[in-house]
Amino acid sequence: MLQVGVIEESNSPWPSPIVVVPKPDGSIRLCNDFRRLNQVSDFDSYPLPRVDDLVVCLGRARLISTLDLTKGYWQVALAADARPKTAFSTSMGHWQYRVLPFGLHGAPATLQRLMDIVLRPHRSFAAAYLDDVVIHSSTWSDHLFHLGEVLKGLWEASLTANPKKCHLGLTEAQYLGYHIGHGMLKPQAEKVEAVKGYPRHTSKK
Repeated sequence: MLQVGVIEESNSPWPSPIVVVPKPDGSIRLCNDFRRLNQVSDFDSYPLPRVDDLVVCLGRARLISTLDLTKGYWQVALAADARPKTAFSTSMGHWQYRVLPFGLHGAPATLQRLMDIVLRPHRSFAAAYLDDVVIHSSTWSDHLFHLGEVLKGLWEASLTANPKKCHLGLTEAQYLGYHIGHGMLKPQAEKVEAVKGYPRHTSKK
């Protein structure tokens, strides 16, 4: 994190605790517990888009591309005076974030506002839910143009997408838990099965 410019050394008197969370592959993830910081931070009421509003137009699309920003929150720089408030300590030293960390209650609103600004000129064919971007078109020529416009907008905003998680020029796609394309819109099968297999409640808690 230090080498890639995510954190920097800090002298802040306001460190937040860190917690260790196991990942599915057996490795661990260090997370910051920003609950105390969130209690004294201004609340950003900028809304996230409604998922059903986003996907309803996608079922009619003939061509779809999805882009996933590379560590979306980390692509948003923090103001210099905000960085000390994100401080934390490890055995390696005392640090603070240079970019927007996960766990701040205003982080989703900040990222969504940024994506809405970037995609505003292209809202007729592109949208984003946080760092998940979708481009939809009716023809190949339109789709190539639309995709180029969105990529240009991301580049001008100094935002990068993860190539391994980008899917381009599809007739069917998975987006926000839905299978879309060919005039079809339905929940992903694994999501439905997860709900069906959820154990019944045995108490009123």
